[in-house]
Amino acid sequence: MYEHRSKHFSLQSIPDGAEFELTKVGEPVPMKVGVTPASLTLRRGDGYFVPAHYVVHVHKDGYEPETVAFGTSVNGNYWFNLLWFPLLTLWPPIAMLVVDPLTGAMYDIDVPPAIVLRKHTEVGPAPNE
Repeated sequence: MYEHRSKHFSLQSIPDGAEFELTKVGEPVPMKVGVTPASLTLRRGDGYFVPAHYVVHVHKDGYEPETVAFGTSVNGNYWFNLLWFPLLTLWPPIAMLVVDPLTGAMYDIDVPPAIVLRKHTEVGPAPNE
């Protein structure tokens, strides 16, 4: 779902029922802790022309923990609007140069469809020679 300031999505893991800690990069304390699947809302921007960056740590008993950084990219609509809006309307692209960078609407947060956890493999003690 697309909204200007925030992105709404469902954090999924395989298998379900994994615990997660979501942290905004640069912050010492997780902003959200819970169990998958979980519905989350993240702000797209972190200042004027600065995208927000997030990291999620997912773990479940019997599985290897996973840490995933959510990528951020410039929304394709932003480039289209920045280039074509002034030509079609003869108006300057004020929203694209002021509003979108301030609110974060120009960014999209790339969230994986699901975070796959691998089964934990026990490594036994080395045999004595």
